[in-house]
Amino acid sequence: MPLGNLPHIVLPDPPEIQGFTGTSGGGHDSFLPNRNRGEHSAFLTRQLASAWENAEQEAAVYHVTKRGIYLEIRGEDGFDLATKSLESQTGRDKSKWIRLLNVRTAEHTHLDGATNEEINTTETFATIFVPNSKKEYFFKRISEYANEISRFGNYKHKSLIESMSDIQKALLVESFWQDDRTQIPSDEPEWCEVWLSSDSMDVIHRFDELLAQQHVNSKSGYIRFPERTIKLVCANRTQLENLTRLSDDIAEYRKAKSTATFWTELSNREQAEWVESLTERLQVDRESLVSICILDTGVNQGHPLLSQMLDGVDCHSVDSRWGTHDHHGHGTLMAGVSGYGNLMEILPENGSVFVNHILESVKILPAHGENDPELWGDITSQGISLAEIQAPDRKRVCCMAVTSDDTRDRGNRSIS
Repeated sequence: MPLGNLPHIVLPDPPEIQGFTGTSGGGHDSFLPNRNRGEHSAFLTRQLASAWENAEQEAAVYHVTKRGIYLEIRGEDGFDLATKSLESQTGRDKSKWIRLLNVRTAEHTHLDGATNEEINTTETFATIFVPNSKKEYFFKRISEYANEISRFGNYKHKSLIESMSDIQKALLVESFWQDDRTQIPSDEPEWCEVWLSSDSMDVIHRFDELLAQQHVNSKSGYIRFPERTIKLVCANRTQLENLTRLSDDIAEYRKAKSTATFWTELSNREQAEWVESLTERLQVDRESLVSICILDTGVNQGHPLLSQMLDGVDCHSVDSRWGTHDHHGHGTLMAGVSGYGNLMEILPENGSVFVNHILESVKILPAHGENDPELWGDITSQGISLAEIQAPDRKRVCCMAVTSDDTRDRGNRSIS
């Protein structure tokens, strides 16, 4: 665009033409910690040799014949770890590749000595499997980093080696555990997910045989993903350690996720015990001015899990002949979700449960027949007005999970 059309922009000097310089041409040295090349390479060489020696000694003590060892690589606190460079994918035989199994991070808070402000940094850990045939892989790269220059003028493998802060033999459980470490089983067996490092049927059968040999209880099925297989086992810490010690195929451990069927399949008496436990721990702020208003089939206010959140005076009905009770069950279920969120996360715990909002219910649907579609908007408006008249000062979230499949818009909202 000619500058004559932009009189408010003044360029006092003529422009200069410069060649383009790519931002990635020089690598990512700015994201690497400052290293003394000789000292750092010597340190990593000692750590790698010690880790390999410890792994071989452990295999000898437990009379284990393995195809390789597990290593844990730690990155420098506050810097990236070159995880993609930790794998070797050469040759057709994948069993001879160095495999990146998992990557974990740990958050740290430091006090800046200059500003006296808290600084949050992240430390990265990677667990890898190194086949015996690749024992010299990292020794060679550390040596080349210390002694050779690449054709680009940098030390060879600079990004990989300088991003590494430490190398150790992987811990038998912690290096593989991907959930909060407080969830690691102790002496009592617990259901855990074992993530295998392959989707090969040979690996799956081999692991099933190991479970049988170690008398570890497991579910019969498994879930296969590309390059990963998930198996559910019931194991304590010692059993998980033995699985790691005896298998070359572990990638991750996780706490098995509970499903709602555990509670829905309980007897009425057992369900009542869980409900009683939760209500004893429940603390609701009855003076809260924040409410969730359920516009639905009504809510059964007497439900033991809802009665502390929903007062009888906050149960309304657009037509008094319908009553305020739930004739279908849907409104009560919606109230449970609105009050607690995910009950599966709350029921197994032992601590107090704090709820800082209350519930309101407006019945907008009759038990028999249907509302005239032309009145849907008016009925919704009337329902909200009932709640507002009862408690005008509340900050109200209206929830209407009611839809239709027999009109032009098939239940889509008419306004945003």
